[in-house]
Amino acid sequence: MNSKPQFVQQESWIEPSSESNQGPELDTQLSRSPQAPGPQSWGIDGRDPRGDRTRSQWLKPLVESISEGVILKDERGCWLLANEVALRLFQLIGVDYAGKTNPQLSQDYPIAQEILRADAESEQTAWELSKTIYHRVECPAPSGELRSVDIKKTPLFNSDGTRQGTIAVVWDPDRSDRLQVEESSRGKPGKQKATMETIPDVMLYLKADGTILDCKNVPEQTTAIPPNFEIGLSIYEIWPLSIATEGMKYILQALETGEVQTWEYELTIHGNCYSREARMMACAEDRVVAILRDITERKQAEAALEYVAQAVESASDAIAISDANGNHIYHNLAFSTLFEYGTVEELKAAGGPSILYTDPEIAREIFEAIAPGQSWIGSVEQRTRSGKIVQVLLRADAIKDPTGKIIGRIGISTNLTPQIQVEAALQQSKQKLSLHLEQTPLAVVEFNLNGEIVEWNPAAEAIFGYSKAEILGRGMALLFPATEEADAGQRWLDLLDQKGGACSICENVKKDGQRAICEWYTTPLIDREGETIAVASLAQDITERVRAEEAMRHQSDRERLVSGTLARIRQSLNLEEILNTAVSEVRQFLDCDRVVVYQIWPDQSGSVVTESVIPPWPSMLGESFGEEIFPPSCYERYCNGTVKAIDDLKAANSPQCLIEFLQPFGVNGKMIAPLLHENRLWGLLVAHQCNGIHHWQPFEIRGFEQLSAQLAIAIQQSTLFKQLEAANEELQRIASLDGLTQVANRRAFDECLHREWRRTIREHSMLSLILCDIDFFKLYNDTYGHQAGDTCLKQVALAIASAVKRPADLVARYGGEEFAVILPHTNGEGAMQVAQTIRNQVKALRIHHAKSPVGYVSISLGVAVTLPRPQDSVEKLIRSADRALYEAKSLGRDRAVLEKYSASL
Repeated sequence: MNSKPQFVQQESWIEPSSESNQGPELDTQLSRSPQAPGPQSWGIDGRDPRGDRTRSQWLKPLVESISEGVILKDERGCWLLANEVALRLFQLIGVDYAGKTNPQLSQDYPIAQEILRADAESEQTAWELSKTIYHRVECPAPSGELRSVDIKKTPLFNSDGTRQGTIAVVWDPDRSDRLQVEESSRGKPGKQKATMETIPDVMLYLKADGTILDCKNVPEQTTAIPPNFEIGLSIYEIWPLSIATEGMKYILQALETGEVQTWEYELTIHGNCYSREARMMACAEDRVVAILRDITERKQAEAALEYVAQAVESASDAIAISDANGNHIYHNLAFSTLFEYGTVEELKAAGGPSILYTDPEIAREIFEAIAPGQSWIGSVEQRTRSGKIVQVLLRADAIKDPTGKIIGRIGISTNLTPQIQVEAALQQSKQKLSLHLEQTPLAVVEFNLNGEIVEWNPAAEAIFGYSKAEILGRGMALLFPATEEADAGQRWLDLLDQKGGACSICENVKKDGQRAICEWYTTPLIDREGETIAVASLAQDITERVRAEEAMRHQSDRERLVSGTLARIRQSLNLEEILNTAVSEVRQFLDCDRVVVYQIWPDQSGSVVTESVIPPWPSMLGESFGEEIFPPSCYERYCNGTVKAIDDLKAANSPQCLIEFLQPFGVNGKMIAPLLHENRLWGLLVAHQCNGIHHWQPFEIRGFEQLSAQLAIAIQQSTLFKQLEAANEELQRIASLDGLTQVANRRAFDECLHREWRRTIREHSMLSLILCDIDFFKLYNDTYGHQAGDTCLKQVALAIASAVKRPADLVARYGGEEFAVILPHTNGEGAMQVAQTIRNQVKALRIHHAKSPVGYVSISLGVAVTLPRPQDSVEKLIRSADRALYEAKSLGRDRAVLEKYSASL
């Protein structure tokens, strides 16, 4: 039978004061249960910072080292990972459980049906309560005997509160040992002692008042009880008051109920925190046996499982996992965000992971590489769900079980934008030292406490020139100049004493004697006792960067000027404003006399369309260059985007015709940059120096080139913006028309009627509405067919539209054969006049209709008019017109009827 789930003890302990009844030699305190650290304990990408392994690969050896069973499931209850202990308790040894739910496993393996059903029940309870619960289940063993299994179920949630998965810890409560202890404790004390010695846990034999009658303590577990422990003492004398009081509560409950009471607590002894589980069981009327078990490893494993699960989901890299058959079974939030597939099912329905690749050959190469268990890494183009192309760094690998069998595959994708690629390279190389030891472009160096090198990666070989075999075991002083040997000892002591990481820039010596300036990030490696055991360093050769910094500083002022100019050019989407701003800003930047934009027209002619010139030099606005001055053959030279700078036209052997053409404008030197638009030469940006000779400097040429390129982009954006505006206007027009009759559609009618209703309220004016219905139109369709019916609708719509004269009036198709006319500022008499005109126009069409009493197509009209008030509703006007239309039909059709509903009329 399955017992009711039991909540885990949640109460926080209070640290005892120095005035408690503990002995002075007792270094024991209680602390709050440690909170599970968040994903910041791991790398930001959700990986274990100690190695380039996926979550399952990291977890597998971890959970296998735990004495309790561990099971990890996703939000749908599918098994992701289970260790051998869990599989043995669930009788699933050798079963391929990955991706299967409990019902699926129960169907395939009936022998585990009972415990799987109980596991699912505890899982549902944990989700409903959003808390960790205990659950004990009794199920038949292979021998047929009943056995007990304890299940601790913890639900995991994403940061937005949605389900992430569950972690289950399962173990055998060792029922046979407990029964043996209970039976022995009722017998002779000597037998009790012998029985207790056979149990591997610490055991206490207690009176009902908490007095310790006997103890069994394994030497290697001496930390399980305080050092002031003695037989005959009360638990109040060996434990802090808070924990002793809690323990006493469970002693009394065990005696009262006769059931085993389970209790978890934490005890800090000599600065170390231990997680304990105590089980209290009555063995006589006033006697209790307490079994104390160390569950520190289990607690740490549970926390680790939760950390890793949350870290993978919060990773910045897109992570996808498939099973051994290549079926996509999981992807994280970053994958959904990057590729726009929210769920696994959505990607499967679209065709699976292969549809992400723009090049099928690359996809085939990757799949063939990882199929036999090899790794693949490289930059590939992939396509998102919306069709957007993204460049990603893909790392694909096989997932293997401890036997080496491939049980799945994992792909990790990093989005490589120009900015993110540079930032991520530095950030990831610092945070993932051990993960990218062999692949990172940074030198990875580890020193032991003697300052000897014990780790040296390929990047270190490339930077310093020493192979790994040459450098291992040698001192760190080898990497520094001889003049700094005296400081090497102090530098090493500083490294050992520092807290956390430190960054420094040093001059280093390579194997060939050359100097290199390296940036070092160094941090001590600390063990669990807080002792430094080694020093790890990352190094990057920044020699070129340092040399370039001085040159960059000289250009910083000019770059800021160019940036400011570009910002002002990009402030507008109006082409005229863009060109005027550009020529003015460029002239100030170059401090020249004239800057013009020469636009080339489609017929290959051109003229100056924008100019900035200072007196006394004449304007060139509107001037054109003839073919002898600017022949079409010059277009090809400028299409490659090259800037042409001429200090002195005469000294440069320029064509005589060009010199003569520019002479009236005072031009001595010039600089020309092409303006390209859609791979076509749109025009030229030209700077003139008239007052003397100007020697164009390299920074001026580069700045001019930058400005011309950005101006070309601004021109393109302006052109696209105009095209977009025109397209939007056309779309708006199309969206407002009925596709068949080409009058306004129902949507446009609703918008217009509500707009005119509000306006006539503000202006206190009349508003009329006409609803029109073609008489006997269904019979017309049945007689002549739908194609003829469509033609009839078009003719009637045209006739109605021709009867409505004012621009503010609106004709719309209201329904199948119904039309509506909105007449702002129109009273009842005017509305009836328009209605009669519509009726006559339709009759004038003389569309033959054999099934109509009059022999041709006619129309009935309902007219409503009102003076809208704020308390009225537009729906009331529509209902009034509809009633008038109904009355017109009732009176014999082919007529117009007016109804006035507003009390204000």
